[in-house]
Amino acid sequence: MSNNDKIYIYILLVLYVYGPMSFTDLYYKLDSFEIKTTKGNLQHHLNKLKEEGLVDRKYLPAFLTKKKVVYKITDKGVQNLIDLVHEMKRIESLINNRADDYKTIYFPDEELWERMLKEAEDRKISIYQLLKEAFEHYMKSKSSANERVKES
Repeated sequence: MSNNDKIYIYILLVLYVYGPMSFTDLYYKLDSFEIKTTKGNLQHHLNKLKEEGLVDRKYLPAFLTKKKVVYKITDKGVQNLIDLVHEMKRIESLINNRADDYKTIYFPDEELWERMLKEAEDRKISIYQLLKEAFEHYMKSKSSANERVKES
């Protein structure tokens, strides 16, 4: 996922959760979530989202002669967020199913499986990556054992 995609998602999410807000409020709210962007870049993203019909821009009367611009998420934008959440849940399910497949095939022992999951979590790697490392280690040690047998 590109940084632009993340910004689009966070803009929609902030407008959905916090409601309509000014450009400046939106900019600082994104910054509070550590979504770093420039004001020019944010304006570009808002324009793109508006073109796609995901965000609407309204002008509200403000003090004296200035107009206040407020951005809000549209119904299409809300549906886009809902679709994204469903897709993320589907991906999570696929990942969990794959982990269950690994467990069934490689670790019929529940205690060993739990230790492997904890190791992967502690090292902040996927269970797939941990299994790959274990397999590579096994193949390397098997190769070393074969070489020692040949030398004898």
